[in-house]
Amino acid sequence: MEKCVGCSTLLKNATGFFSTGEELANKTYICDPCSEKARTAFRNMNLGNVVYFKSYTSFQIQELLAKDVLFQNFIHHLVKTYDIAFSSTSSVMKLFLALIENEWTEHASNVFYGNIFGILLATNKRLMFIRDKSNITLPEIIDYRDIVSVDFVASEDRIDIGTPDIILSFSGILKQPGLLSGKIKRQVELIKGKPKPQTESSPNSNELSVFDVLERLGGFRQKGIITDEEFAEQKKKLLERL
Repeated sequence: MEKCVGCSTLLKNATGFFSTGEELANKTYICDPCSEKARTAFRNMNLGNVVYFKSYTSFQIQELLAKDVLFQNFIHHLVKTYDIAFSSTSSVMKLFLALIENEWTEHASNVFYGNIFGILLATNKRLMFIRDKSNITLPEIIDYRDIVSVDFVASEDRIDIGTPDIILSFSGILKQPGLLSGKIKRQVELIKGKPKPQTESSPNSNELSVFDVLERLGGFRQKGIITDEEFAEQKKKLLERL
């Protein structure tokens, strides 16, 4: 008896006209409820509509269903913790898909950027804004390293984010605007306080020292491989490095 790759339910009728499952590419099966979840996940992630899963493997379906669970947890967290409102899950999905490894939410709120309504998400790594009903694939991203000022205007529930090129004003902040401003400031300080990755390569322990090279050149001179003049010239260049 076959098992569903999504929920491990035993499928009494895995094949045939009255089957309760659908065959996948690697001769495994997915039950009807899990296939509906997978189809919904496909649509939510802007992957299109799927009629049959015949060309997908059990691993791909399991990865998709696992990612959908993470998304449902993400959206539940935004709604429950920060009272986030949205007209469709599409904008929230774009925020979710933009998250990178080891990135999590520090604070979030519905905001207005000018007259554009959307979601401002402050993570531990960067600031993201997505407008509601946006056709853009990815949210607008502001690197904390690019932020030069964070000003909270309490009388207007507004946060002004200053960058070298522009000041971005987010108003109508509904969820603890002062706390959101403080979180952004804190993350800017933390990120800017971290040392940037070193670009210079560390000395190679296997690399020959100047004196090793001089010794080898001396051996070449004694063997007649190089002349006295060539040795003197190379010696001068090497000693200039010290």
